[in-house]
Amino acid sequence: MLAVIPKRYVLTIVALMATTLSIALQTNLSLAIVYMTEPAFNETTPISTPNECSAVRNVSVSTEKYTGGAATKFNWNTEIQGLTIGLQFLGMICGYIPGGRLGELYGAKRIMIYTILVASVFTILSPIAAQLSVYFFMFVRIMVGVGAAPIFPLLVVMIAKWIPSTEQNFIASIMLAGYGTGAFVSYLISGVLCSSEFLGGWPSVFYLSGMAGIVWCLLCFLCVFESPDVHPTISLNELEYLRKNIGPPAKEMKKVPWKSMITSIPVWTLAVGTFGQYWLLAFFVTSHSMYLGTVLNLDSAQNGLLSCVPNLLRALFACLVGSIIDWVRRRRDIPIVYVRKGVTLVSK
Repeated sequence: MLAVIPKRYVLTIVALMATTLSIALQTNLSLAIVYMTEPAFNETTPISTPNECSAVRNVSVSTEKYTGGAATKFNWNTEIQGLTIGLQFLGMICGYIPGGRLGELYGAKRIMIYTILVASVFTILSPIAAQLSVYFFMFVRIMVGVGAAPIFPLLVVMIAKWIPSTEQNFIASIMLAGYGTGAFVSYLISGVLCSSEFLGGWPSVFYLSGMAGIVWCLLCFLCVFESPDVHPTISLNELEYLRKNIGPPAKEMKKVPWKSMITSIPVWTLAVGTFGQYWLLAFFVTSHSMYLGTVLNLDSAQNGLLSCVPNLLRALFACLVGSIIDWVRRRRDIPIVYVRKGVTLVSK
């Protein structure tokens, strides 16, 4: 089956799985932590909320959403929960730049496998770490962030080697749609697992997602190659097509031009825009499911379903916009620089 599929499309499918796994390994904690911790209230504690007339009414609170798995639940307050999730993002910051540079120096395929493997192993260790110490659990989640983060810059390296410019926007949008589908799959499956008895409930979220990452590493090792020139089964027609439309490989950068990058206005413009975009995304990813679980008091299955829908729409629109950009680029009606600036402005 794979023999008849163009190899750049095989890469696209495996890369979509990689981004899906990357975000799933990072977001599974956002929902699981709601159901792996004890509620900050009990059924006998009345909660008073003001209505329009400033009167006080009692609201009965059910702890039904905390039932399901038999695994231990922890008395972590909201500060510890927030710090645990936040430290995972710290790990992501530490993984982005080194991961991309290592991909340039030693091969993006190799580093992708290593980083996803690191994230997967530490994800599997998460339930054990939580049992031992909250601080050990925090360290484990930092390492998950370090391992999962570099996938985006590593895929940029692979796209430059494998994808012609006329296909880059659409194929890149498919690859990166995993950042939507990953959250979609993570929330949907995590919600079901947290309410089940399988492997104790919430621990199964980490065990299964970690095992999925290890399976992906094997798949990437077998199906992905660093460049078209070293692929053993690529067809001559596809190889010639890629050589013609991609051109010779870029000269290897021996030294990173840090000074030029730091003093570049376009770099800072994109950095600020990306910071704002990911601030909103991170806030939504970390707070949405917690709000649904603790404030609206939804059970884990309902929480997972409602949390996953916006991420699916995000993935679908990413693919749609990518195809539109490629169509505009082929028509040459609008300079590509204006198309990119326009899309960036709207998306930020």
